[in-house]
Amino acid sequence: MRRLKLAAINQKQVIDMNSAHRLHDLYSQINPSFTRPEPEVLAVLKAYLADYDRQSVESLASRLISAVRSEPGRKQAFDAFLLEYSLNSEEGIVLMGMAEALLRIPDVATQNRFLQEKLAEADWHSHLSHSDSVLVNLASTALLLSGKMEDRIRHVQEHRRQIFDGLFTRLGEPLIRSAIKQAMQQLARHFVIAETIETALDQAERNSSYRYSFDMLGEAALTVEDADRYYQAYLLAIETLSSAAKPDLFGNPGISIKLSALYPRYEVFQHRHAAESLTDKLLSLVKHARTANISVTIDAEEAERLAMSLQIFANVSADPTLNGWCGLGLAVQAYQKRAMPLIRWLTALAECQQRIIPVRLVKGAYWDSEIKRAQENGWDDYPVFSRKAATDLSYLACARLMLSHPESIYPQFATHNAHSVAAICCFGQNHPGFEFQRLHGMGAALYDELLSRHPELSCRVYAPVGQYRDLLPYLVRRLLENGANTSFIHQIENSAISIETLVRDPVEELSQENNHPLVKPSNLFRPQRKNSQGLNLTDLELIKQLHQDLKPFFQQTWKASPLVAGTAGTGKSIPVHSPFDHDALVGHVVLSTPEQIEQALSSAY
Repeated sequence: MRRLKLAAINQKQVIDMNSAHRLHDLYSQINPSFTRPEPEVLAVLKAYLADYDRQSVESLASRLISAVRSEPGRKQAFDAFLLEYSLNSEEGIVLMGMAEALLRIPDVATQNRFLQEKLAEADWHSHLSHSDSVLVNLASTALLLSGKMEDRIRHVQEHRRQIFDGLFTRLGEPLIRSAIKQAMQQLARHFVIAETIETALDQAERNSSYRYSFDMLGEAALTVEDADRYYQAYLLAIETLSSAAKPDLFGNPGISIKLSALYPRYEVFQHRHAAESLTDKLLSLVKHARTANISVTIDAEEAERLAMSLQIFANVSADPTLNGWCGLGLAVQAYQKRAMPLIRWLTALAECQQRIIPVRLVKGAYWDSEIKRAQENGWDDYPVFSRKAATDLSYLACARLMLSHPESIYPQFATHNAHSVAAICCFGQNHPGFEFQRLHGMGAALYDELLSRHPELSCRVYAPVGQYRDLLPYLVRRLLENGANTSFIHQIENSAISIETLVRDPVEELSQENNHPLVKPSNLFRPQRKNSQGLNLTDLELIKQLHQDLKPFFQQTWKASPLVAGTAGTGKSIPVHSPFDHDALVGHVVLSTPEQIEQALSSAY
């Protein structure tokens, strides 16, 4: 009997070692895809989707879009407003600038000057009576009158200031400023479910058609006080949600957490301190969530933070107090080239820990900044796909991979795209259980239609909670997503865009001859010059390698002295210490004397 027990223990150790090796191998495949050439990544994704039923997917997507368009009563005034003032119009860009700027301009005088300039410069007249929505037409009229008034104010101020003495300014600007601010408040209420978690929970409980995941507004804590405040907000949210918790973990409302809100220096060069602090804070919150039977999802952020977030996620999920609990999940961005390797690693991690990991698949909301950062740093390629169709293709491939591992992954599909929704429905026909997700204030018409046709499906609403002052970063991303002319939500309401165009397969779209990737960062300034090349210092493995390469120099000290006419100067030297470690001596420097400076100047003539 003892031999049998020892054999079983040895066999388990072998299995554990094999799993650990496999987990390490899969993790090592994530970072090499960071700036892998786009055609190489797409070739792998296309092969993975070679046999999926495109015809059935397009047919279901067409039916969903037709149903949404056939019921105009579902269209909200906000959707009509974004359709009229999209970001491919001058006026849409002006409104976007107003929405973004008014949230962060602190003083009234600057707000007034900003509104004077913006309201007077756009062609509001072209939008009069152009929309099907009465409210939108009224808004266009108000903007036109405001613009004319501001133009008149400017004319009076320039030519007859001594007579009117700012009369129009005093009467007009406060009224206009108040109206615009109220409009921004309406934007906030459209995208943010409530200011407090208690009110948010009440609203969610009144809408039993959907599940909810709450996000406490606030990101990129700048101070320790900010981080502590966000931590307390998350803790309060978990405690509040516990009152609504039932035995079904995934049926309960959940909480989404941004790691950047919990530490003021959540960045690569602070990864050692950041990872340690964030692991402790996140583990504390997750323990409370487990007690409350509330699921926790770690939100995705910028690409440069992915390696740190995976390290923190792995550290927390390995804690013994969480054994057997399936409530800790992670968001994965399909527009990152690392998405497929990341999902494979998460699958292996779940197998090692003998649990199911919830994975929220999103497309990504930081595309512009990711592209710009790669260009500024002169990387070999971009960490994200350069074309929307490529992101859609990646999303389908990742969805299919997630659905193929029901024993390891609980799939959560966050999308507002009818083609993506239809593809997932086809992929997951025999799956034991998955859910869709949508953002509060977006995609309601599509999912109302889907759930009415397929009541067995589930959809969760990602619902931000917070005050007006914390809205800016989230609001800007939502306006960009809604107002962009490539946005599916923008297109589904636009009857001028055919259904055939909306349901087109991304593989087919990528094959179009005029659809080419962006110029690589290294070729940004060609043919004039090559872009300066930088190291990808967001890669923790690269930083570790650089540290090893520089290790022989750590014990070496250096001497610097003035060099005049080929002769090294002598004199009194002073020690120089490392700026980040004042106990580490770098070397000594001999300062130039007045005589040496004079000699150098003489030698230069």
